Amino acid sequence: MDTDIIIHSLENKIDFMNEIIAIIEHPVKLCVTSSTLRELEKMAKRGSWRISRIANIALNLLKKKSIEVIDDEYLGELSTDEKIAILAEKLEGIVATDDRELRKKLKEKGIPVIYVREESKLVLDRNIYW
Repeated sequence: MDTDIIIHSLENKIDFMNEIIAIIEHPVKLCVTSSTLRELEKMAKRGSWRISRIANIALNLLKKKSIEVIDDEYLGELSTDEKIAILAEKLEGIVATDDRELRKKLKEKGIPVIYVREESKLVLDRNIYW
């Protein structure tokens, strides 16, 4: 899950964790990268009042639900989006993002993407077969 999907889901009152699990219909491990966590922490400290509040809710929710944090520090100074794409490809994962540019890059690499549709639900961009 990236920062965009978490923030947009909370803004639109979407239970993104349960929706992701329902969409996949297969055992799933929800996780975020350490870069995503840092982005949320930065937003919580420096964002507008509204964004800061949502970022704090997100951080508390991720902690409460014990969402795994994947360390991506070894990837150096790459952007968070680049790190997510590399890790998704390496781990054969599905990325939950609402970032159009990242979705486009992931689609080019054949990586499945979950995103917000109609500001009310999450959808998977293609069928996955195990």
